[in-house]
Amino acid sequence: LEDKIRDLEFSQSDQQNIMLEMERRLKESEKIAKQMSLQSGPPICQAFTVIVRQGNRKLIWNITNNNEIPPAIWTTYQPLGDDEGEPEVLPSHVTKVSTNDCTAMVTTLETFCAYSGLYTLHTEGKNTGKVTVKLDMIDHILNEATQ
Repeated sequence: LEDKIRDLEFSQSDQQNIMLEMERRLKESEKIAKQMSLQSGPPICQAFTVIVRQGNRKLIWNITNNNEIPPAIWTTYQPLGDDEGEPEVLPSHVTKVSTNDCTAMVTTLETFCAYSGLYTLHTEGKNTGKVTVKLDMIDHILNEATQ
């Protein structure tokens, strides 16, 4: 009976030590997670707006960020004079992703502008670094098959 009591006491002591170690690890991981969330901060949001005065154009956005993690990227359209309505999210076409001297990532995005209006490129990310945008506007020629 005394041996069983000693075994139970040893088992209980061992379980208490395991629980204390688990609590210590949990507190340590919570502390690290809190430090990381404070360092990363809130998402950085940027918007680059272009007024397109005539339709049938193509915008070519060259987005550069100085981090491996690219920002979220989307474009919106709002007709001129429609200040009350919500902008419409447009489909975008990524044509190229490359690195610039291993220090920056460059993403090339094309947006077809069927109508005149406000076209806005939005970027959002936590650790994207500095984001810059270079814009080119060209006439968009549709390839139509003749019969």
